[in-house]
Amino acid sequence: MRGTARSLGLQHAEVGVNSSHHELERTEGLTNAASCNFVYCAHHSHDRRCEHYRKCVQSRRRRRGRDVIPRHKYYCSLFHGYLTDPTVKFTGSEEIQEGWHRAEDWDWMWSAAKKGGCMLDGQGLQLGCALLCNPKCKRGQDQFHIHNKPLSPDGQTLQAYLHENVCSGVGWLQIPSYASYCRSRTKNYAKFFHHFPAVFSSVEDSGYFRDRGGITVWPVSQNFGCHQRGYVLMLSNCNIEKDIFPERLR
Repeated sequence: MRGTARSLGLQHAEVGVNSSHHELERTEGLTNAASCNFVYCAHHSHDRRCEHYRKCVQSRRRRRGRDVIPRHKYYCSLFHGYLTDPTVKFTGSEEIQEGWHRAEDWDWMWSAAKKGGCMLDGQGLQLGCALLCNPKCKRGQDQFHIHNKPLSPDGQTLQAYLHENVCSGVGWLQIPSYASYCRSRTKNYAKFFHHFPAVFSSVEDSGYFRDRGGITVWPVSQNFGCHQRGYVLMLSNCNIEKDIFPERLR
């Protein structure tokens, strides 16, 4: 099914909505915990870590007869919009970290992911949900994808911590490992934004992005301790997906 998100000027294609979520994400966060078995999907698309690449890049390319350049802003929705991928090869946040692409050229992907998934009620990202991408070597797919899912009880606990400790702060604040579910030696940071941030550009400007490819975006509200509605952007070097999302959606 295809449609056009006119407000963003994006073209959307929904792929494999009847596929098992575990087929798409079956190794997410478990593979590469101790080592980095990164797969370059453009050369090894048959690998199980390249299922997103096959569904969103190769199938799209076959339909169009050519590749799609990033400025056209095409994206692919998987599993009812819980997962959003670009339709060109883009391995993950490391491509921004390592300077292969400009952050501002890929901020639109987060706005696209914000529109789908979550409660499946057409409202997209809302309170009680979060956007997430995992860092290199700590994910199960090596085609960039953003999760937009409702929170588990532990995810709600972290969201409450961010409400209480980040909303009233200024700038990037350090988040302790016990609160963030990230036990890495690399420190975690978060910042409050009044409006939905240009995610990649904001984390690149933070000065903390180089060693922290795990990104989450959390809606926050005055009803839960914030001084106003907005978003908290958090940086870590961990896969916290299993901690903040329900098991049935992992």
